[in-house]
Amino acid sequence: MTGREDLRQRVRSEDPPPASANVVIRGGPDTASLLQTHAKRLQRLYELDGEPVLGISVFVVLDDVGPASERGILAGNCAATHRCTGRRSAA
Repeated sequence: MTGREDLRQRVRSEDPPPASANVVIRGGPDTASLLQTHAKRLQRLYELDGEPVLGISVFVVLDDVGPASERGILAGNCAATHRCTGRRSAA
């Protein structure tokens, strides 16, 4: 027993984002060092199907309008949990 929570119950079963979904939003300012720290923290706390995982949480913009749009994300959950956000285009 590793003491880590298994993420299987939290993994979304929806299809992956389309190729056109290229904007990723994270709460707070990020640096390479900070992202590494967050990924390692997730690895200490969680596993997936018994295996260690690295990861960070992000919001992916899926639509031009509505709750999955950039404006919708920034006005919704992201704004409720983070004082500021970082926006990057994903390749």
